[in-house]
Amino acid sequence: HSILASTTAAWGYGVTGPSSSYSGRNLLGVEWVLPSGEILELGSSGAGSGWFTPDGPGPSLRGIMRGFQGSFGGLGVFTKCAVKLYKWEGRDRWKVNGASPTYLLDELPPRMAMNVLAFPTKQAMKDAGYKLGEAEIEYANFRTPMFFAAMAMTENNGQLKLALESGIFQKVMQYTVVDAVVARSDGEFAWKMRVLKEILRETGGVRVPMNIKITPKALAIAGPLLRRVKDPLAPLRRFPILQDLVSR
Repeated sequence: HSILASTTAAWGYGVTGPSSSYSGRNLLGVEWVLPSGEILELGSSGAGSGWFTPDGPGPSLRGIMRGFQGSFGGLGVFTKCAVKLYKWEGRDRWKVNGASPTYLLDELPPRMAMNVLAFPTKQAMKDAGYKLGEAEIEYANFRTPMFFAAMAMTENNGQLKLALESGIFQKVMQYTVVDAVVARSDGEFAWKMRVLKEILRETGGVRVPMNIKITPKALAIAGPLLRRVKDPLAPLRRFPILQDLVSR
């Protein structure tokens, strides 16, 4: 992944978009080689004043330079850029064990939560997405298709086949979002988690337990038991307090 490319020329929205915005908005200056061969610097760097702002007096040229999605090199080559940085509140070292494809954290750092959010309908997932964005409580999020969720929670092709044949993932993980909540203090973290729970209550979302190990035996038992159950997560939607109990 190229920071220069995503900021200046191509796409630019990643999983940390909820906290760090869109890459084009984080541009603080650029060195641009035009198709004519002329070198153009935008913003304060073009005036010899350092790389601290991408715009000067008058209209901004960033819209011409990249627009929404970028020109993919069609308007020249970008050889240098300055990018706004965001402070990371987590650890700089992670204690991880295991081997591919299963890596496990020894412990989740304080003031940090990883959540798998499952919704009953596509509209509920969309509504929750807007509410989470407006509340500004997430560090990162990304949409997780059902197949990817099943692949991430199983250890080999055989288990993946059993998981899909059980029908459980098609019911539970059809409309899911993975999100990360990171805070600077205990009070901020507690507030963000309260807001998340309220949004889930309003939209029928559920925090799917991440501490349950998926095994072939469990799939063989749960599949037939849940075959006639339309929504296996219904008890958790109806009684949100249960989500805290099963997630411990």
